[in-house]
Amino acid sequence: MLKKDIIALVSIFILVSLAGGIWLKFVPDFGVTQDALSYDNTAVNLSQGNGFTEYGSSADGAPVYPFFLSGIYVVFGHNYTYVKIIQILILGLISLFVYFIAKNFLNLSFVLALSASIIVVLWPYFLLYSNLLLTEIVFSFMLILLVYLVLRFQKNPQYLNAAAIGGTLGIATLTRPSALFLPIWLCGGFVILFKKFRKKTQLLKLSFLILIFLATLIPWTIRNYVELNKLLPIRSGFHNVTQKAFVEIDYFSIETEKLKPGEATLGKIIVSRLQNIYLFWKPGAGGTQAKRLTQKYPSALYLILIYKIVFLLMLALSFLSLKFIKKKKILLLWLFIAYFWALHSVLFPYPRYTLPIIPLVILLCFFMLQTIKRKVKQDYSAPNT
Repeated sequence: MLKKDIIALVSIFILVSLAGGIWLKFVPDFGVTQDALSYDNTAVNLSQGNGFTEYGSSADGAPVYPFFLSGIYVVFGHNYTYVKIIQILILGLISLFVYFIAKNFLNLSFVLALSASIIVVLWPYFLLYSNLLLTEIVFSFMLILLVYLVLRFQKNPQYLNAAAIGGTLGIATLTRPSALFLPIWLCGGFVILFKKFRKKTQLLKLSFLILIFLATLIPWTIRNYVELNKLLPIRSGFHNVTQKAFVEIDYFSIETEKLKPGEATLGKIIVSRLQNIYLFWKPGAGGTQAKRLTQKYPSALYLILIYKIVFLLMLALSFLSLKFIKKKKILLLWLFIAYFWALHSVLFPYPRYTLPIIPLVILLCFFMLQTIKRKVKQDYSAPNT
């Protein structure tokens, strides 16, 4: 590891410790509600040797996050503070992978690569979800690790790299089922976008990737069939998800449903899906947590406004990177973004579902900053004619 990499590692660790500690001390505790209650109950049962159960019966949720929580409970007891501390440290790992992707694959300068990683640590939604018992931080880590592995595979397509991607995809899907179709999307993207992956040798490696992915899911699918008598790759609830997806929602209030499932006409459904294309990029910071924060600290309204302005500026810069879409690394980052953008445009685009790809937006933003910097430098140093 280079000296600069060590400096980045130490800097990220110090910053994430300070930022996480300040958040823990001064930001209100938002409690354990809804999905968090389910994860917590299942994790407690696991830690007590009662199996993957919830409220006295076999649970049917995605398994990775409850197992993650149960491991913490076994070591530290049923203490939410330790969960928050460990998730803050995982945020540091997300930031570190952003640094390495920026430096090693996007060829950003040390200062810009480190700055991109610092932005991730200080991103308000990452700090928020580090302090909630939800899948966002663990899934975001799995996704940035996956991006790193895919970039390595594109550069050096070996079976070992393919296996690492397949296994990571499987664990990510068992964390949040929204990644279920990502292997097909990625492999299809490799074949369509890169000529060398149309050769038989590379197609075999992509097939091996899919095989490892399926092998990761099969044990859990078998468990679900034995315990629940249902053929479920990950979890039940698909019907509820689709029902929720085809309800028109007022995204400008706190998840208020305007129409009940049976009342949405085809025209309204189409309009709402089209709206989701841009609502996916809504900055957020207008829900119950933000209201509780501003009630305790009224001046936080100004910080939220600054966050929204910064978000929109960074988003604009990241979209400018589409000009360089022919660059393989930029294309791969957009391949990930496009998957989740399309998926949640069809389903429902709350800010928490945008969060896992925010590190990619930040990377593209800093890529553009370096590009603009070099262009300005060239124009400034060019001789006058």
